[in-house]
Amino acid sequence: MGWGYCIFQSRLVVCWLACDFAKVDSILAWLTFIINIVSILEINQWQIPFEIRRTKRAKRLSLKIDSHGLKVVLVTPPWMPQLLVDRFIRSHHGWIVDKWSALQKKREERPKLEHSPAYYKARARVVIRERLSHFNQHYQFDFNRVFFRDQKTRWGSCSSQRNLNFNWRLILGPSEVLDYVVVHELCHLKEMNHSPAFWSLVEVQIPDHKKWRRWLRENHLLLTF
Repeated sequence: MGWGYCIFQSRLVVCWLACDFAKVDSILAWLTFIINIVSILEINQWQIPFEIRRTKRAKRLSLKIDSHGLKVVLVTPPWMPQLLVDRFIRSHHGWIVDKWSALQKKREERPKLEHSPAYYKARARVVIRERLSHFNQHYQFDFNRVFFRDQKTRWGSCSSQRNLNFNWRLILGPSEVLDYVVVHELCHLKEMNHSPAFWSLVEVQIPDHKKWRRWLRENHLLLTF
């Protein structure tokens, strides 16, 4: 006997259809893994987009800001009782407010663009190619094509076809960050990993690469708009 049930939670709509009651347990287990509840968490004067993400890969409860800086995410194993999840959230209200308020302050620090995005995209193509040529005078690595992407949090990559990809938004940050990413991807042409040998290659041209890696991790929102 067929039956259906719909769950509505904030922006989430899950439609569940089963052919017979014998499949209910397996479908429930499946739903446990895919349902992510997005809502608003109210703490004092703050209204914070909040997601509870249940995944079988999680071993414990953890909190993080999502990579785009749009919400706070609590990751939990699917078997964790909701009572413990709620208790964990309450006990970390201070952490959530501190991280979210710091994020909003970072957003306010973003510089106003003096030109159109098209201008910066064109500028990025010129500058990144120049820096690529400059650093490769030392490395002398062969590569194929260079592509420019429009992404929020991925700054560069090197493909198995020896193509190099760069995020045009690098032009909005410090020149040292752009140089670091260029050298990072160049070195992947020889070491397609992040082994000590890879970092030794990077360090030859960017001795303070750790500083600029940290800057990018902590300030990437300054390069988005």
